[in-house]
Amino acid sequence: SGINYFPKPLIDKWRAKSKFYNGFCNWVYSDLNYEAMLINYFIIQGGHEKNYSSNFLENEAEFLSVGRPAGK
Repeated sequence: SGINYFPKPLIDKWRAKSKFYNGFCNWVYSDLNYEAMLINYFIIQGGHEKNYSSNFLENEAEFLSVGRPAGK
């Protein structure tokens, strides 16, 4: 993924300038990789409801766990 590295310079500036944001970041971690995965899984790939075996992520998970493509 690596999406978290793109906004890092902006986040570092905010942390240096804002006490509130700096304190907030100590308690809450925003992970953009997770949001990107959700967008890919549900919007682009169609989730698991549409057709389980045609979803790339489901195929990959099944292949890595049992050694065969999903739906076979």
